[in-house]
Amino acid sequence: MSVDRDLKVILDQIVHVDPLAENIDDLPASMFLAHNGNSLQRADYFLMQRSIIVEVKSLSGNRGSQLNEWLNSKAESDPWLRKFWFGTVDVEQIFCRHPDGERLKRESLDFFYRSVIGNCINSARPQLRSMKNLFLLPSASCGVIIINARDLSIEISDLTIAIRENLGKRELNGDRTCQPIDFVLIISETELDIQNRVSHWNLIVHPDAKEIELIQWYFKNDLFLRWASHRGLPTVFKE
Repeated sequence: MSVDRDLKVILDQIVHVDPLAENIDDLPASMFLAHNGNSLQRADYFLMQRSIIVEVKSLSGNRGSQLNEWLNSKAESDPWLRKFWFGTVDVEQIFCRHPDGERLKRESLDFFYRSVIGNCINSARPQLRSMKNLFLLPSASCGVIIINARDLSIEISDLTIAIRENLGKRELNGDRTCQPIDFVLIISETELDIQNRVSHWNLIVHPDAKEIELIQWYFKNDLFLRWASHRGLPTVFKE
């Protein structure tokens, strides 16, 4: 079983014993059939008596490998990269030596965080909206839990800035019906974190979220304490 899957199982177990929470996968499959017979997209959890809907995503891949791919494509139009970007050259060395290294680094980070937002946040919007509409929950808060168990190099502070700018969008690729995301929780337990015996939680809440206090209370107190007790690790919470 993958590490990502292990952490998702822990969330499942916590939700299972929470009387105010539901694992949506435990509900009858017949509830999610559309009129055409296809299955509707579904999120992962209802929390706090269905006042919060959550989809869980995992960071896929690794920042280093993604940056390598990005630099390879960038080298097609950058003469300096074509000359010096080859073999096993360290990415940070490239940023330091490139004539416009700061710009190159900013562009690379922007590329990486856009991919995270696309894979983890924007892909969750239809699942959350589907549950909101199906169960007639117009006032429910919608959010994403991102599990980071793999990427040792990711800068959580930079990622939270990128996510904060993305939250609350009401239009995506011209679609004005996209589901706004009220909050994102990042749970980071990489191999290095485990070695240091610490779990990192970062909660980003959109300032226009309807139930800010409820969201903050649930994740800072209820779920946070359940997780810390289950993991037996000191857990650092940041907003």
